[in-house]
Amino acid sequence: MKKFLLSLVSLFMLTLFAVAGEPTKALTFPAEGGAGISGYLSEWTATVGEDAWTIYGFNTNKNGWDYVKCGRKGVAHTGTITSPAVSAAITDVVITVDKTSNVEKATLTVLNGETTVKDIDVTEKFVAGNVDITVEGAAGYSYKLTIESDGSATANGPTQISKVALYEAGKYAEEELAEVANIAAFKALESGTEAKLTLKDAQVNYVSGDNVYIQDATGGLIVYKTGIEFTAGTSVNGTIIGKIGAYRGAPQLTSSANTTNSEVTATALETLAAETGVVAGLATAENLLKLYEYKEATIQEDGGKYYVVDGEEKIQIYDQFKVVTAWPEKANFTAVLGIYNTTYELFPIADLEEVKVADPNDYT
Repeated sequence: MKKFLLSLVSLFMLTLFAVAGEPTKALTFPAEGGAGISGYLSEWTATVGEDAWTIYGFNTNKNGWDYVKCGRKGVAHTGTITSPAVSAAITDVVITVDKTSNVEKATLTVLNGETTVKDIDVTEKFVAGNVDITVEGAAGYSYKLTIESDGSATANGPTQISKVALYEAGKYAEEELAEVANIAAFKALESGTEAKLTLKDAQVNYVSGDNVYIQDATGGLIVYKTGIEFTAGTSVNGTIIGKIGAYRGAPQLTSSANTTNSEVTATALETLAAETGVVAGLATAENLLKLYEYKEATIQEDGGKYYVVDGEEKIQIYDQFKVVTAWPEKANFTAVLGIYNTTYELFPIADLEEVKVADPNDYT
């Protein structure tokens, strides 16, 4: 058995992360104003209701992310997020840090207009999780987070932030993180919800770059870019903490502030379990991202695309993982049911095995 132990805190603290109480002001993403931002050198304004937050050096991927990232590959970089002036006295500034590295210095500055009231060095406490910074605020103050990256990053965006929240006295506390018992329950959560997902004998069907295709007895899911090592052909047990979302229609678990507190074990499987492949009735959300095995499937080309055909029914078969070398008329294969926007597609996890078609003129 190969064990991947990722817990950075004691087990009894695993659920003590989510914020209780409504913040006075909060910035989440995507935010109005970020649609034109695709780099790390722009200043822009994120608007939430009537509140304008000034941001520099954080990328939104044109609002394609539900977070922002700062830091640049190989060069020193500074990113800032500044709140609007707040009429209430703030006592806690809480930064939801999904991940962070290569930070030379992190500072929270309390401002009264343009005047600095206090600089608070938060470098040591600036780690993945909800970073609670205690401040002595007053009416009219604003709050500026500055992240200085040291230039040693091997890729852009080593620091990722998904929320900045400002709380008045007594409003910030910690409560238990939502827990779900299986993949189906996780997928039923509201998009963006962070939860602890329990995996029981979950099967890793395929690993493609940062995308891990897994399923349990209740359904399938993509685990995306969590930093947890997965290997295809293994059975996984344990818990993963992350946020539910979707990409091009495919449900996925993405990293959150507490993903590093996940704990999973993996055991090698002799074979992957797959359901019998069908065509009619396959294209449903319930079947999405599950593994199917096809025997002597008929494959036809139409307009440069390939389909598995059964009578009047057909479903597209697409070489998502670049494993197909030829498209025979009949084939055996195993595939994950994927989706692109609203189109369901079969993604083979290995090359197609050709099944010879009998020649009707061959009487030997």
